[in-house]
Amino acid sequence: MDNDTLLYGAIILFGVVVLVGFFKTKKDGYGRFNTATLLMLLVFIISSLFAVKGIFDKNTIINIMSHLQIQTQQSTNS
Repeated sequence: MDNDTLLYGAIILFGVVVLVGFFKTKKDGYGRFNTATLLMLLVFIISSLFAVKGIFDKNTIINIMSHLQIQTQQSTNS
């Protein structure tokens, strides 16, 4: 196995563990916070896989993270 395959496996395993942890610890229902958190987790996992594959470069990942941070701040203020 090459390093890329191991890295893909590690990201997928970490993503599954994070999603399982999210669903085990969340309260009943899907409010604004739960939905926003789930979407952020999915974006982080998918963008990490794209970054490893080389589809996203470093600047794209930085833009995604900053956009998510702005959205999170706006949802907590309202």
